[in-house]
Amino acid sequence: MVTGFLEVITGPVFSGKTSTLINRIQRTPGKFLVLKPFDELNNEPISQIVSHSEESFPALAILNDAYLSEIANYEWIFIDNIHSFNKNNFQGNILKNITSMLGKGAVVTCTSLNYDYFGKPFPITDAILKMADAITMLTAKCSICGTDANFSQKIQQNICPRCSLHYKP
Repeated sequence: MVTGFLEVITGPVFSGKTSTLINRIQRTPGKFLVLKPFDELNNEPISQIVSHSEESFPALAILNDAYLSEIANYEWIFIDNIHSFNKNNFQGNILKNITSMLGKGAVVTCTSLNYDYFGKPFPITDAILKMADAITMLTAKCSICGTDANFSQKIQQNICPRCSLHYKP
């Protein structure tokens, strides 16, 4: 039985998840593929992942399982924003797809927010963390006091990292 390796990079907004992913992509030898959830604002399958520090890398925006069935085998698969693979952005079961990728021996690296705005783990993040062979937990700096922040707080239209002292669900 062939088994791959699954790494999850997680943390709140502005913790450097996508930057860390792009850094890993740039150091990867061999055949690799970069995926992201389909975004209705950018109605094109070839898109890019973009960090808050404006780093970017080309990515395939996938809408459903059919996109993944067309993809050839890759040694390395990078997936940004796994928490966004929900019924609004993806028709299918991304966890089943990742399990299939791992079964073919791929190394899969995903990024995901750790908690929603209510301080609860995203169900998909919780599930992928349980499957992970390695977890990279990142923190941001609290937008109020500057200490390590693990939460993402939505305030009107802004999303800010917050520490446990300043986070209010």
